Amino acid sequence: MPVLIQGLLISATPGDWWFEDDSPHRVFVRDHPNPIAYFGPELVSKLSLNNSVTPWFTFTFWIDTLFHPTSTAPAYWHSLFSFWVTACLLFLVLRRLMDEGIALATVLLWPFLPSSIVTLEFLSTRHYLEGLAFSLAAVLFCLKAVEEEGKQIYMWTASAFYLLACTAKEVYVSGTFFVLICFYLKARRFGAAVGVFGCGLLYAGYRFLSLGAGGKPMDMSFLSQYDLFLTRYPFMFGGNNGGYLLAAVTFGLLVAALALRRLSFQQIFFIGGTLGVMLFTIVPVTAPVTHGYEGLGPWYRVLFLLNTYILAVTAYLAGKVLPLRWMPVPAVIFAAVLGLGAWNAAEAWDARKEGYTLDGRFYLAHPDRLLYSKEPAPWFLYGLHRLYRPGEVAHYLTWRVDNGTPKEHVLKLLDAYPEIWARDDDGVYRIQPGLPAIIRANCERGATPLHRPLPEKGAP
Repeated sequence: MPVLIQGLLISATPGDWWFEDDSPHRVFVRDHPNPIAYFGPELVSKLSLNNSVTPWFTFTFWIDTLFHPTSTAPAYWHSLFSFWVTACLLFLVLRRLMDEGIALATVLLWPFLPSSIVTLEFLSTRHYLEGLAFSLAAVLFCLKAVEEEGKQIYMWTASAFYLLACTAKEVYVSGTFFVLICFYLKARRFGAAVGVFGCGLLYAGYRFLSLGAGGKPMDMSFLSQYDLFLTRYPFMFGGNNGGYLLAAVTFGLLVAALALRRLSFQQIFFIGGTLGVMLFTIVPVTAPVTHGYEGLGPWYRVLFLLNTYILAVTAYLAGKVLPLRWMPVPAVIFAAVLGLGAWNAAEAWDARKEGYTLDGRFYLAHPDRLLYSKEPAPWFLYGLHRLYRPGEVAHYLTWRVDNGTPKEHVLKLLDAYPEIWARDDDGVYRIQPGLPAIIRANCERGATPLHRPLPEKGAP
């Protein structure tokens, strides 16, 4: 039910349209219709962003095309279905590790994490969601393999789901690996642990074959400011300043569990080790979400697995420390904070998507007008044009000049169209008489955004 509340009432995504990366990736799928090829080294390398091996990212977009080549509705329903499946798998795993009622309460809260909302709102982050589903399935079958030692099929199935998770996102390569190894070693299933190591080596070879020895670039300058990420993380978890209250609750439960000796050394190692692996894995990509943390935007996908894990650990600690009759107290606190955060996140996403939808629909409705778009992702209209107007001459400009949109192309469009249209602050599209001259001047000096007027002589 919370999945439906979040998906249909709060976020209401089935009625949404394309956003940022979505349209270019749908074009990539159309131009490469063989889904098996997405997992081959050639296309993995071609689609690689920041040296990422994520063939499932493309494959999940291909699934959408089976229902409609250009419509967004099947894609958003696909995301909602994956959201529901992931919630069900999360419950099946947690009920094996804690009281069933606590597990259910955790899953009821999970859809309202701002990082969970991103995977529902942004089609291009669905691979994070489905990667978690694969990881949870791997852990579930791992636990069944531990419980029923003679059933080798469970171990092989866990390995298969782990490898699928590896094709979704790198954080599952390391995080899921550590969890599986810990469960197998605790049960003294050394052969199964070796099998997980084998899967890791198999992935490493696959990555090397696809991308070579390169790794994801790290913003070294940000490492000196990493404390910003840690101090702002509670906000990122809850979606508002109430997240600091939730952090205090989690920390209090941890201190109580340690003071009361409710955690064994193995449990402390597992909780801390898993947290450390997840934090280390996302270090190269924490700068954008740290600096834009109040926007509740696309970069929150970086925190998806980490936030899910912190929520689960908090529930586990509560079960270790609190009597059952006191459980509603932290549950109500978390529900209140996350509910407010979810509402704010949904509103932020609606506002963010509105600009892209307005520009996109205006562009398609007026093939005879030159459109200037100020939206942050300049590749959005590129993908939209290629998706709906393949073979036709593009008639849009964005706020920057780069290798994809050279200065010569911008000037050529300005010569071809006597007028340029743009959306004003009131949401109405109007002819902008002075904009062509501003764009020409900025093109000549290489200044962005192109619509910013040149400073007057003598001005700082």
